[in-house]
Amino acid sequence: MGATWLKLDIGILQDVKIRKIRRMANGDTFFACWIGLLCHAMEHGSDVVLIADGVPADVSDIALICDVEEDVAAQALDAFEGLKMIERTDDGIAITKFRDHQSLDSLNKKREAAKAR
Repeated sequence: MGATWLKLDIGILQDVKIRKIRRMANGDTFFACWIGLLCHAMEHGSDVVLIADGVPADVSDIALICDVEEDVAAQALDAFEGLKMIERTDDGIAITKFRDHQSLDSLNKKREAAKAR
C-alpha cells in the first residue's frame, strides 16, 4: 500500500494545463478525475494506474475509480494524454513525472527501511 497523502501544489488551479482542462466541456469533472487518478496511483505507490499489483487499469476501471461514465473517463484520458499529463504504455496508463512530483522513490526507500527494522 502506498502513502495516505498526496503532494499537491497550491498553485494547481493556476497551472495552464489545469486551466485548459477546466474550460473544456466536462472540465470540472475531468479535473476531479485527475485528482482521483493521482490519489489512486499514490495509494498503489506507482506512476502506473493499477487496480491490483501488476494489473493496469483500463478505461472502464478509470470510470469506476473516478465514479464517472466510461465515455467521460475516455474523454478525460484523451485530454490528459493530449496535454502530456499521462502516457499510454504497454504497462498501462502512466502519469507523467509522477515519481518526481510525489518523491515515490524516496518514499519506497523509507518504506523498505521501516520493514527491515
